[in-house]
Amino acid sequence: MFKDYFNTLISDDIQRDIVRHVFKGYIEADKLVKNQEYQPGPAKNLFPYARWATIDNNCLALNNKYPGVQTCSELNLQRNSYYTLIRLRNVRMTISSVNSPSALPREALFRNSLAGCQYRFDISEDQSKLQFCELNNLGNSILYAFIIHGPVADDPRLPKFIHIGFPDQYCRRYIDRINLLQKYPDLIEQLIHEDMEQIEDTAQVTLN
Repeated sequence: MFKDYFNTLISDDIQRDIVRHVFKGYIEADKLVKNQEYQPGPAKNLFPYARWATIDNNCLALNNKYPGVQTCSELNLQRNSYYTLIRLRNVRMTISSVNSPSALPREALFRNSLAGCQYRFDISEDQSKLQFCELNNLGNSILYAFIIHGPVADDPRLPKFIHIGFPDQYCRRYIDRINLLQKYPDLIEQLIHEDMEQIEDTAQVTLN
């Protein structure tokens, strides 16, 4: 239900560019770290931060291509770090690296704030089903989604998965998701071929 509503607002072109920006972020971060000529230990420590900054920087460019898309770097509520916020109509997205597709981003006040008071649910008597209210009729409501990604275990230069995950109002579990690598396998093949010089032949991206 969440993904269907999301797909009516966020076009295939935008979703494909999200995949492109995340995938390119991995490749560009690897090149950035290698160009600094760090020793293996410090390079491994640096890579996740370089990847974080590169992916966020790439995704900030979405507003230059798509009318109505707004992107910005927001200071978190603790005022010690910035996160990238992507907005289009009543959809809000933030980006997080996680260990697996089932893992949630670490707890953060800004994520809880975006999710907590924005959803409207009708909860069944047995508490096992959530009926999503019609957001079209709720002008002050938003649909909040995580863009989650994580590296291939033995080759962190490549993403193993890229999903759009829709959390519950407490950011404790996923209610729905879109597997972007499965949705756009042709794009993954294209991106791998584009960066073949930077990616060894043995590296593989699975459609998790």
